[in-house]
Amino acid sequence: MLELFLILVSVLILFLAIYVIKHHNIWDSILGMSLSATLIVLGIVLYAAFTDSTMFIDIAITFGLLGFVGTLFTAVFIYTRGDI
Repeated sequence: MLELFLILVSVLILFLAIYVIKHHNIWDSILGMSLSATLIVLGIVLYAAFTDSTMFIDIAITFGLLGFVGTLFTAVFIYTRGDI
């Protein structure tokens, strides 16, 4: 069952990558990259549950925090300095 969810998360990340590539609005791209980081964290947590490894939970927490901070800094930079 977990393998099915890992495949589903991978397919969702692929669809999200297509969405980010097709849309030219910078805010849609930031939203897509933030959502893809969330899906990657979900995939890492599912993999950790599948392999019974607690090390991957720490990696997922770190990646989630970095994704949040990166999205926040990118949005603030574009908001204050204008479009790229």
